[in-house]
Amino acid sequence: MTMVRGTAFRGFPMPMRSEGRRYETTDPRAARDAARLFLAPHHLTVGAERERFRAIGDHVDLGAVTLSYLSYGAEVTIDRPGEQDHVGILVPLSGSALVRQDSGEVVARAASSLAAVTPRSQLHMRWTPDCSVLLLRAEMRALRELAVGLAPHGRHDDLTVTAGRVAGSEAAALAGVTDLLVHVLQSYGPVDALPGSVRRHLAEQALMSILLAIPNSSTSQFVEHPSGHRASVRIATDLLATETEASFTVGDLARAAGVGIRALELAFRRDLGTTPHAFVQKSRLEKARQELLVGAEEGSATVTSVAVRWGFAHVGRFARLYQQEFGVLPSQTLSPRR
Repeated sequence: MTMVRGTAFRGFPMPMRSEGRRYETTDPRAARDAARLFLAPHHLTVGAERERFRAIGDHVDLGAVTLSYLSYGAEVTIDRPGEQDHVGILVPLSGSALVRQDSGEVVARAASSLAAVTPRSQLHMRWTPDCSVLLLRAEMRALRELAVGLAPHGRHDDLTVTAGRVAGSEAAALAGVTDLLVHVLQSYGPVDALPGSVRRHLAEQALMSILLAIPNSSTSQFVEHPSGHRASVRIATDLLATETEASFTVGDLARAAGVGIRALELAFRRDLGTTPHAFVQKSRLEKARQELLVGAEEGSATVTSVAVRWGFAHVGRFARLYQQEFGVLPSQTLSPRR
Protein backbone atom coordinates (compact mmCIF):
# COMPACT_ATOMS: atom_id res chain seq x y z
CA MET A 1 0.00 0.00 0.00
CA THR A 2 1.50 3.33 -1.01
CA MET A 3 1.69 5.85 1.76
CA VAL A 4 0.71 9.42 0.94
CA ARG A 5 2.72 12.20 2.50
CA GLY A 6 2.16 15.92 2.67
CA THR A 7 4.24 18.68 1.14
CA ALA A 8 6.40 19.26 4.21
CA PHE A 9 8.46 16.20 3.33
CA ARG A 10 9.67 17.85 0.15
CA GLY A 11 12.75 19.98 -0.19
CA PHE A 12 15.03 18.14 2.24
CA PRO A 13 17.52 18.44 3.77
CA MET A 14 15.67 20.58 6.25
CA PRO A 15 16.70 22.68 8.16
CA MET A 16 14.12 22.64 10.95
CA ARG A 17 15.38 25.91 12.45
CA SER A 18 16.94 24.07 15.34
CA GLU A 19 19.23 26.87 16.47
CA GLY A 20 22.68 25.32 16.39
CA ARG A 21 21.71 21.64 16.41
CA ARG A 22 22.20 21.16 12.69
CA TYR A 23 25.51 19.72 11.48
CA GLU A 24 27.16 18.73 8.23
CA THR A 25 30.45 16.84 7.96
CA THR A 26 32.44 14.42 5.82
CA ASP A 27 34.16 12.94 8.89
CA PRO A 28 32.39 9.75 10.14
CA ARG A 29 33.74 10.18 13.67
CA ALA A 30 32.55 13.78 13.82
CA ALA A 31 29.15 12.68 12.48
CA ARG A 32 28.84 10.00 15.15
CA ASP A 33 29.86 12.38 17.94
CA ALA A 34 27.45 15.08 16.71
CA ALA A 35 24.54 12.62 16.55
CA ARG A 36 25.37 11.29 20.01
CA LEU A 37 24.56 14.70 21.46
CA PHE A 38 20.86 14.03 20.90
CA LEU A 39 20.55 10.32 20.03
CA ALA A 40 21.51 7.15 21.86
CA PRO A 41 25.20 6.16 21.99
CA HIS A 42 25.95 4.11 18.88
CA HIS A 43 28.66 2.88 16.53
CA LEU A 44 28.74 4.19 12.96
CA THR A 45 30.52 2.23 10.21
CA VAL A 46 30.85 3.49 6.65
CA GLY A 47 30.63 0.91 3.87
CA ALA A 48 31.71 1.13 0.27
CA GLU A 49 32.34 4.44 -1.52
CA ARG A 50 33.71 6.16 1.57
CA GLU A 51 34.44 9.24 -0.57
CA ARG A 52 30.70 9.86 -0.94
CA PHE A 53 30.15 10.11 2.82
CA ARG A 54 28.53 13.41 3.77
CA ALA A 55 26.54 13.38 6.98
CA ILE A 56 23.77 15.90 7.55
CA GLY A 57 21.82 16.01 10.79
CA ASP A 58 19.24 18.24 12.39
CA HIS A 59 17.39 17.94 15.68
CA VAL A 60 14.56 19.59 17.59
CA ASP A 61 13.43 18.89 21.13
CA LEU A 62 9.74 19.15 22.12
CA GLY A 63 10.24 17.70 25.58
CA ALA A 64 8.93 14.15 25.72
CA VAL A 65 9.20 13.97 21.92
CA THR A 66 12.17 14.74 19.67
CA LEU A 67 12.46 14.84 15.90
CA SER A 68 15.73 14.34 14.01
CA TYR A 69 16.73 14.39 10.36
CA LEU A 70 19.67 12.18 9.32
CA SER A 71 21.41 11.28 6.06
CA TYR A 72 24.92 10.00 5.27
CA GLY A 73 25.32 9.96 1.49
CA ALA A 74 26.95 6.51 1.59
CA GLU A 75 26.03 3.06 2.83
CA VAL A 76 26.39 2.93 6.61
CA THR A 77 25.68 0.51 9.42
CA ILE A 78 24.57 1.72 12.83
CA ASP A 79 24.76 -0.42 15.96
CA ARG A 80 23.16 0.62 19.25
CA PRO A 81 23.13 -1.26 22.57
CA GLY A 82 19.75 -1.71 24.22
CA GLU A 83 20.04 0.81 27.01
CA GLN A 84 17.55 3.52 26.13
CA ASP A 85 14.05 4.25 27.39
CA HIS A 86 12.66 5.69 24.15
CA VAL A 87 10.53 4.39 21.29
CA GLY A 88 11.75 5.44 17.87
CA ILE A 89 9.79 5.71 14.62
CA LEU A 90 12.07 5.61 11.57
CA VAL A 91 10.45 7.45 8.64
CA PRO A 92 12.51 7.01 5.44
CA LEU A 93 12.30 10.01 3.14
CA SER A 94 14.44 8.38 0.45
CA GLY A 95 16.14 5.03 0.01
CA SER A 96 15.65 2.24 2.53
CA ALA A 97 16.92 1.02 5.88
CA LEU A 98 17.29 -2.56 7.10
CA VAL A 99 16.41 -2.64 10.80
CA ARG A 100 17.31 -5.64 12.94
CA GLN A 101 16.32 -6.02 16.59
CA ASP A 102 15.97 -8.92 19.00
CA SER A 103 12.49 -9.54 17.63
CA GLY A 104 13.57 -9.87 13.99
CA GLU A 105 14.48 -7.96 10.83
CA VAL A 106 12.45 -5.59 8.66
CA VAL A 107 13.11 -3.15 5.83
CA ALA A 108 11.62 0.34 5.92
CA ARG A 109 11.29 2.00 2.50
CA ALA A 110 10.51 5.56 1.48
CA ALA A 111 6.84 6.14 0.61
CA SER A 112 6.01 2.57 1.64
CA SER A 113 6.74 1.65 5.24
CA LEU A 114 8.23 2.79 8.53
CA ALA A 115 10.02 0.94 11.31
CA ALA A 116 9.27 0.99 15.04
CA VAL A 117 12.43 0.78 17.14
CA THR A 118 11.88 -0.24 20.75
CA PRO A 119 13.96 0.46 23.87
CA ARG A 120 16.19 -1.96 25.75
CA SER A 121 16.76 -4.02 22.63
CA GLN A 122 20.01 -4.22 20.66
CA LEU A 123 19.66 -2.48 17.33
CA HIS A 124 21.49 -2.98 14.04
CA MET A 125 20.66 -0.90 10.96
CA ARG A 126 22.05 -0.78 7.43
CA TRP A 127 21.13 2.26 5.34
CA THR A 128 21.40 2.46 1.57
CA PRO A 129 23.58 5.29 0.18
CA ASP A 130 20.53 7.33 -0.80
CA CYS A 131 18.77 6.82 2.55
CA SER A 132 17.60 9.84 4.51
CA VAL A 133 15.23 9.58 7.44
CA LEU A 134 13.22 11.42 10.02
CA LEU A 135 13.49 9.82 13.44
CA LEU A 136 10.61 10.50 15.80
CA ARG A 137 11.49 9.51 19.38
CA ALA A 138 9.17 9.41 22.38
CA GLU A 139 9.94 8.86 26.04
CA MET A 140 8.43 5.68 27.46
CA ARG A 141 7.60 7.59 30.62
CA ALA A 142 5.39 9.98 28.65
CA LEU A 143 3.73 7.11 26.78
CA ARG A 144 2.92 5.40 30.09
CA GLU A 145 1.38 8.61 31.45
CA LEU A 146 -0.75 9.00 28.33
CA ALA A 147 -1.83 5.35 28.55
CA VAL A 148 -3.12 6.05 32.06
CA GLY A 149 -5.18 8.93 30.65
CA LEU A 150 -6.67 6.68 27.96
CA ALA A 151 -7.42 3.76 30.29
CA PRO A 152 -7.18 4.95 33.92
CA HIS A 153 -8.18 1.59 35.38
CA GLY A 154 -5.61 -0.38 33.38
CA ARG A 155 -2.08 -1.48 34.25
CA HIS A 156 0.58 0.44 32.34
CA ASP A 157 3.68 0.30 34.56
CA ASP A 158 5.21 -2.36 32.34
CA LEU A 159 4.12 -0.84 29.01
CA THR A 160 6.01 -2.40 26.11
CA VAL A 161 5.85 -1.47 22.44
CA THR A 162 6.14 -3.94 19.56
CA ALA A 163 9.09 -3.45 17.25
CA GLY A 164 8.88 -4.04 13.52
CA ARG A 165 7.63 -2.82 10.16
CA VAL A 166 4.76 -0.33 10.12
CA ALA A 167 2.68 0.02 6.95
CA GLY A 168 -0.81 0.89 5.75
CA SER A 169 -3.03 3.24 7.72
CA GLU A 170 -0.80 3.04 10.80
CA ALA A 171 2.18 4.24 8.79
CA ALA A 172 0.07 6.97 7.19
CA ALA A 173 -1.02 8.18 10.65
CA LEU A 174 2.55 8.35 11.93
CA ALA A 175 3.84 9.95 8.71
CA GLY A 176 1.03 12.48 9.01
CA VAL A 177 1.94 13.60 12.52
CA THR A 178 5.62 13.74 11.55
CA ASP A 179 4.66 15.82 8.53
CA LEU A 180 2.79 18.22 10.81
CA LEU A 181 5.79 18.59 13.12
CA VAL A 182 8.06 19.36 10.18
CA HIS A 183 5.58 21.87 8.78
CA VAL A 184 5.35 23.76 12.08
CA LEU A 185 9.10 23.68 12.67
CA GLN A 186 9.89 24.89 9.16
CA SER A 187 7.16 27.53 9.08
CA TYR A 188 7.04 29.19 12.48
CA GLY A 189 10.64 29.73 13.52
CA PRO A 190 12.95 28.10 16.09
CA VAL A 191 11.28 25.59 18.37
CA ASP A 192 12.25 27.63 21.43
CA ALA A 193 10.25 30.53 20.02
CA LEU A 194 7.05 28.49 19.83
CA PRO A 195 4.60 29.05 22.70
CA GLY A 196 4.86 26.35 25.36
CA SER A 197 1.24 25.33 24.78
CA VAL A 198 1.96 24.70 21.08
CA ARG A 199 4.98 22.55 21.89
CA ARG A 200 2.99 20.55 24.45
CA HIS A 201 0.09 19.93 22.06
CA LEU A 202 2.43 18.89 19.26
CA ALA A 203 4.21 16.47 21.58
CA GLU A 204 0.93 15.07 22.87
CA GLN A 205 -0.37 14.53 19.34
CA ALA A 206 2.80 12.63 18.44
CA LEU A 207 2.59 10.53 21.61
CA MET A 208 -1.06 9.73 20.94
CA SER A 209 -0.29 8.67 17.37
CA ILE A 210 2.49 6.35 18.50
CA LEU A 211 0.40 4.83 21.28
CA LEU A 212 -2.60 4.13 19.03
CA ALA A 213 -0.77 3.19 15.80
CA ILE A 214 1.92 0.89 17.19
CA PRO A 215 0.78 -2.35 18.89
CA ASN A 216 1.67 -2.33 22.56
CA SER A 217 0.89 -4.14 25.78
CA SER A 218 -1.89 -1.67 26.63
CA THR A 219 -3.64 -1.72 23.25
CA SER A 220 -6.37 -4.12 24.41
CA GLN A 221 -7.18 -1.85 27.33
CA PHE A 222 -7.86 1.01 24.89
CA VAL A 223 -10.10 -0.83 22.43
CA GLU A 224 -11.37 -4.13 23.79
CA HIS A 225 -13.64 -2.98 26.61
CA PRO A 226 -16.66 -1.49 24.86
CA SER A 227 -18.96 -2.03 27.84
CA GLY A 228 -16.78 0.14 30.03
CA HIS A 229 -16.57 2.81 27.36
CA ARG A 230 -20.31 2.77 26.80
CA ALA A 231 -20.84 3.10 30.54
CA SER A 232 -18.71 6.26 30.48
CA VAL A 233 -20.81 7.72 27.64
CA ARG A 234 -24.03 6.90 29.49
CA ILE A 235 -22.78 8.45 32.73
CA ALA A 236 -21.68 11.62 30.93
CA THR A 237 -24.90 12.03 28.94
CA ASP A 238 -27.07 11.31 31.99
CA LEU A 239 -25.17 13.95 33.93
CA LEU A 240 -25.67 16.50 31.17
CA ALA A 241 -29.39 15.76 31.14
CA THR A 242 -29.62 16.96 34.75
CA GLU A 243 -28.14 20.39 34.01
CA THR A 244 -30.39 23.38 34.71
CA GLU A 245 -27.59 25.69 33.57
CA ALA A 246 -24.10 25.18 32.16
CA SER A 247 -22.33 23.38 34.99
CA PHE A 248 -19.97 20.67 33.75
CA THR A 249 -16.77 20.83 31.72
CA VAL A 250 -15.66 17.89 29.60
CA GLY A 251 -13.05 17.22 32.28
CA ASP A 252 -15.81 17.09 34.92
CA LEU A 253 -17.73 14.57 32.82
CA ALA A 254 -14.65 12.38 32.34
CA ARG A 255 -13.90 12.38 36.07
CA ALA A 256 -17.50 11.52 36.92
CA ALA A 257 -17.36 8.63 34.43
CA GLY A 258 -14.06 7.40 35.85
CA VAL A 259 -12.09 7.74 32.61
CA GLY A 260 -9.58 10.14 31.09
CA ILE A 261 -10.59 12.91 28.70
CA ARG A 262 -9.05 11.09 25.73
CA ALA A 263 -10.83 7.88 26.63
CA LEU A 264 -14.13 9.74 26.84
CA GLU A 265 -13.47 11.32 23.44
CA LEU A 266 -12.78 7.92 21.88
CA ALA A 267 -15.93 6.48 23.44
CA PHE A 268 -18.12 9.36 22.21
CA ARG A 269 -16.68 9.12 18.70
CA ARG A 270 -17.30 5.38 18.52
CA ASP A 271 -20.71 5.22 20.18
CA LEU A 272 -22.28 8.55 19.15
CA GLY A 273 -20.17 9.66 16.19
CA THR A 274 -19.31 12.97 17.83
CA THR A 275 -17.03 14.50 20.45
CA PRO A 276 -17.94 15.30 24.07
CA HIS A 277 -17.48 19.01 23.34
CA ALA A 278 -19.85 18.91 20.35
CA PHE A 279 -22.39 16.86 22.32
CA VAL A 280 -22.29 19.31 25.23
CA GLN A 281 -22.76 22.24 22.86
CA LYS A 282 -25.72 20.61 21.08
CA SER A 283 -27.35 19.67 24.40
CA ARG A 284 -27.09 23.23 25.70
CA LEU A 285 -28.36 24.74 22.47
CA GLU A 286 -31.43 22.51 22.69
CA LYS A 287 -32.04 23.53 26.32
CA ALA A 288 -31.55 27.16 25.41
CA ARG A 289 -34.17 26.74 22.67
CA GLN A 290 -36.66 25.26 25.13
CA GLU A 291 -36.07 28.16 27.48
CA LEU A 292 -36.54 30.69 24.68
CA LEU A 293 -39.79 29.00 23.64
CA VAL A 294 -41.08 29.27 27.20
CA GLY A 295 -39.89 32.88 27.33
CA ALA A 296 -41.78 33.64 24.14
CA GLU A 297 -45.00 32.56 25.85
CA GLU A 298 -44.32 34.14 29.24
CA GLY A 299 -42.13 37.11 28.32
CA SER A 300 -39.71 36.07 31.06
CA ALA A 301 -36.36 35.75 29.21
CA THR A 302 -33.88 37.60 27.05
CA VAL A 303 -31.48 36.18 24.50
CA THR A 304 -28.53 37.40 26.57
CA SER A 305 -29.72 35.84 29.83
CA VAL A 306 -30.41 32.50 28.14
CA ALA A 307 -27.07 32.51 26.33
CA VAL A 308 -25.14 33.21 29.53
CA ARG A 309 -27.09 30.61 31.52
CA TRP A 310 -26.07 27.94 29.03
CA GLY A 311 -22.42 28.87 28.89
CA PHE A 312 -22.34 31.06 25.78
CA ALA A 313 -20.60 34.17 27.05
CA HIS A 314 -20.37 35.68 23.55
CA VAL A 315 -23.95 36.39 22.49
CA GLY A 316 -23.02 36.89 18.84
CA ARG A 317 -21.38 33.47 18.69
CA PHE A 318 -24.40 31.95 20.46
CA ALA A 319 -26.66 33.46 17.78
CA ARG A 320 -24.54 32.00 14.96
CA LEU A 321 -24.43 28.52 16.52
CA TYR A 322 -28.16 28.66 17.24
CA GLN A 323 -28.97 29.62 13.67
CA GLN A 324 -26.75 26.85 12.31
CA GLU A 325 -28.53 24.32 14.53
CA PHE A 326 -32.17 25.44 14.18
CA GLY A 327 -32.31 27.61 11.06
CA VAL A 328 -33.50 30.73 12.88
CA LEU A 329 -31.95 33.31 15.16
CA PRO A 330 -32.61 33.04 18.91
CA SER A 331 -34.38 36.41 18.79
CA GLN A 332 -36.84 34.95 16.29
CA THR A 333 -37.62 32.05 18.64
CA LEU A 334 -38.14 34.50 21.49
CA SER A 335 -40.47 36.82 19.54
CA PRO A 336 -44.13 36.30 20.51
CA ARG A 337 -46.01 34.16 18.04
CA ARG A 338 -48.80 35.74 16.10
